[in-house]
Amino acid sequence: MNEDWAYLAGLIDGEGCITIDKIRLFARNGSGKFRWRYKLSLRVAMCDKPTLDWIARLFAGKVYPRSRNSMKRLSPKARQQWCWVTTDSNAERVIVGIQPWLKNKLVEANAALAFRKTVASEHRLSPATLAAQEMFKLQLMGLKRQEYLVAPN
Repeated sequence: MNEDWAYLAGLIDGEGCITIDKIRLFARNGSGKFRWRYKLSLRVAMCDKPTLDWIARLFAGKVYPRSRNSMKRLSPKARQQWCWVTTDSNAERVIVGIQPWLKNKLVEANAALAFRKTVASEHRLSPATLAAQEMFKLQLMGLKRQEYLVAPN
């Protein structure tokens, strides 16, 4: 199983994405009121669907086709791409599992795990908690703009 975690770490380092998504949740009563929620997401996108199916089988999550329109913007001859996605507690579990093997995305993984410590089971988050979660989202976005060197062993 360690080989599986290490392989997944390599895929995420090369083809993966760790994000904190800000989502608007509307009230169910149709009042138009909403609240914000932050969600940890872990994704791998590639053309090789069997590899992504293997990830979903071993580590949970879902595999989705990427829209043809988004791929045609990249190139009119682009092959079909697929995306494996997992969120929240499962994304946290996977990040903890791959952490020893990460190189390029280790700093992002650490920021994502720090974010998850702010997530509570309470229905409404305090303004201070929401501000902390927004700070982690912005920090993770900033890390993606930096050039990474592979961490030394």
